[in-house]
Amino acid sequence: MFNCSYLFKRSTQIICLNRSLKNFLPKKTYQNKIKYDEVEPAPHLDGKLLSHLQQISLLKFTEKDIENLKEDIFLANAIFQCKDKTRDVEPLYSTINEVKNCPTREDMPDQCEKKLILGNTRHISEDYFASPEANRPLDNINP
Repeated sequence: MFNCSYLFKRSTQIICLNRSLKNFLPKKTYQNKIKYDEVEPAPHLDGKLLSHLQQISLLKFTEKDIENLKEDIFLANAIFQCKDKTRDVEPLYSTINEVKNCPTREDMPDQCEKKLILGNTRHISEDYFASPEANRPLDNINP
């Protein structure tokens, strides 16, 4: 989503060193120290589960993808650890209205030819874009 120069996950807060993000940060911050030693580790991802995840996501995972998935699960577990401490915090739904240097424009529809646009895909269903063939069994990959 954001291109950050550095991302430190092991500190009390996630620090992003990209100055253009300052408009997207809330004015008031809530700091909760995450106790990483108390966070439950990512579950074991066996071949059957990985095969199922690949099938429903229509992706093939490499070893690096599996390691990234485990790290993401660990980080999500760390975030869920703070859930009780943030009960009275109002959720942030959108920051676009608060950004001063990000004006929106009125939508200006253009005339275009349907056949020309649909010619950019192989997957068409009833004159609409369709997703690729869904949930076909992939080769069993047991990492």
